[in-house]
Amino acid sequence: MIGIVNEDKTVTAIYCHFDGYPSHNGEILTKHYTSRKVIGELMERGDIRYLTDIPEHCEVYDQVASEYANQEAFYLDVDSRWADWVYVWGRIEEGEDGIGRERWEWTNNVTRGEWEREEV
Repeated sequence: MIGIVNEDKTVTAIYCHFDGYPSHNGEILTKHYTSRKVIGELMERGDIRYLTDIPEHCEVYDQVASEYANQEAFYLDVDSRWADWVYVWGRIEEGEDGIGRERWEWTNNVTRGEWEREEV
């Protein structure tokens, strides 16, 4: 699953069927999907078979992205979809000034390991 936390704290997400591990999807996301604009273009395509570096090259099999009321609802649905890896783009608050950076976070949904982070 690949999701983005929207400004209103809702989550838009798609399912990616193949190659979800960090050495493929993680690498592509952190190198090529580094802005809300490009991630939004990916979300607009809907569920995909595999991720490529350009949204238009991703093979789509369901043209509708999923919408969730919040991150908790998103994580609950991840379990029902049997997704091994979960990637989320969002703003992380840092520092007393409240200024945060946007970045990818991911975890293995099967092992429930610690969240890994890649700041962009």
